[in-house]
Amino acid sequence: MAGDVEVCGVCSDNFIVSAKCIKCDFCKKCYHPSCVNIRDSWYKFLTENSSLFWFCDHCKNLWRSNKVIDENLVPNECETLRKEVECLNREKELLNNLISELKYSNETQKALISTYQNRVVDKSSGLSSPNQPRNSYSEVAKTQKSVKSILVIKNQNQTVPIDAVYEEVTKTLNPASVEARINGTKKIRGGVVIDCDSEDSLKKIKDGLNEKLGNKYDINVPKMFKPRLIVKDVRVCDYTNNEEVIKNIVALNGIGESAMSEIKIITHLKYFNKINLIIEVSPMIRKMMLEKQFIFIGWKKSYVSDYLRIIQCYKCYGYGHVEKECRGTLTCSKCTEGHKFNACKSINDVFINCVNHNKKLRKTVPVDHSVKSKDCPIYLNYLSVLKQRIDYGENL
Repeated sequence: MAGDVEVCGVCSDNFIVSAKCIKCDFCKKCYHPSCVNIRDSWYKFLTENSSLFWFCDHCKNLWRSNKVIDENLVPNECETLRKEVECLNREKELLNNLISELKYSNETQKALISTYQNRVVDKSSGLSSPNQPRNSYSEVAKTQKSVKSILVIKNQNQTVPIDAVYEEVTKTLNPASVEARINGTKKIRGGVVIDCDSEDSLKKIKDGLNEKLGNKYDINVPKMFKPRLIVKDVRVCDYTNNEEVIKNIVALNGIGESAMSEIKIITHLKYFNKINLIIEVSPMIRKMMLEKQFIFIGWKKSYVSDYLRIIQCYKCYGYGHVEKECRGTLTCSKCTEGHKFNACKSINDVFINCVNHNKKLRKTVPVDHSVKSKDCPIYLNYLSVLKQRIDYGENL
């Protein structure tokens, strides 16, 4: 607040600057404190604190309205502010780019950490910490997955009734005579399925039956199925024929040409302008594709997942057979009565398979769900059996 003589920016009266006055820190004009409604206490506070700034009403209104200030009025201040704004905008753009890169890097790191954690858990699942109590044998037996050994016996003469085949097989060999443990048996078309408790029991039953019935029956252990995957949303224009699609998959996804024979297209499901491919692959190729969760085909990236299909009859709604092979009775899919679904007046869903399961084994599994429910205990049991028949690779 210096100078010889100044004019008040409000009343236009001359006064000596060294007298009681206040100067705007932006436009540098002087004002009488009374003209700008500054009380004596405020004036004293402003003059005693040189680090504080005061702006007149004219300058404050210009800032609030975002108007361009006259460069002739304060050219140096305007140029300085303009440069500072440009620098801030550049810094803002750089920070936004840095934030985007950090977000992408963070997501990538999370995915990698999750993958490695799963691998560590899988490898260390069999190890116990010295500070943790060891589980008892019964607790370990409950948590371990039992390995089922299946034996399929079929009569070479397909005209023999199933009951006759079952009776001959069960009466020919007594499991106690060979010390073999059997979980159960089941009649199938043209033969019998024997579920053994262990591989040792399987070998004993197989050797005993081959010795006595080998000339009349085919006694075999069922082969393991190759895993199947569903490749989703393949463009129609990228699907020419099976051979070209397999070559495309091998070339674009880092699969050696020697492994081309390990990929087989089972079928394709077309909808609108896209196709879902069902492919059969080796355990190693399945592991590689599921780790990436997608493969490249043509001009598009397509996601992959395991494909497991349980056959269901639309007459009795049982699993494992189709309607034309069904020996059961007509059953409503909604109320379990003997009529078709379109004639049903019930509003509640009841699944006949679960009802029969409860009656036969005196269980209490839930029955109030749809025949297409993926949470049905019977469906999950069939799904578990199917997975045991698929070769996922022992060490994969």
